[in-house]
Amino acid sequence: MKSKLIRGLTDELDSYWMELVEELKASLIKENRYASGNTAQSIGAYNTDPISITAKGIKIRLGMPSHYLFLDRGVNGALSSAGALPTEDGKVFSYKKGGKMPPIKAIRRFMRNRGIDAPKRSNTKSGRKRSKKAELDGIAFAIARSIWAKGTKPTKFYSNVVNDKQILALEARLMAKFGNLIVDIVKI
Repeated sequence: MKSKLIRGLTDELDSYWMELVEELKASLIKENRYASGNTAQSIGAYNTDPISITAKGIKIRLGMPSHYLFLDRGVNGALSSAGALPTEDGKVFSYKKGGKMPPIKAIRRFMRNRGIDAPKRSNTKSGRKRSKKAELDGIAFAIARSIWAKGTKPTKFYSNVVNDKQILALEARLMAKFGNLIVDIVKI
């Protein structure tokens, strides 16, 4: 009977984990942050054993990309505030004057995913022709400079999905499904 409970509980938690991953991906799409799909693909991708039941309780691991918190909470710019939200420890992300800008390589990938291309005419002020790569690097630099100066607005793609309300709903779901079975095991 106890093994039936554990098997049923892990199956239910695995199902919950998969739903959570799908909700986070849907949240990225809703917030228009699904250009290449790389962020969405990396959610939960490296979790080989996401559910573990220990003597202290249940642990659910959800692998997230390293930059998810910046997307979720936003980043204030070096020259103006984008309205970034504080993290749980009260930290607000922001670019610093004289600090680094977003990497041009990442901006170029963003441009490819969004279909941003160089204009047909690519001459400099002096009339010299510029290569398409130089033109695209110039556009990428302008975008990176704008992000550095103005920051990025918070999306709350993670906060809207993983929060206290969600955890309470999971607890209620587990109690509804396994509450009587647990009571029967304790009686034995």
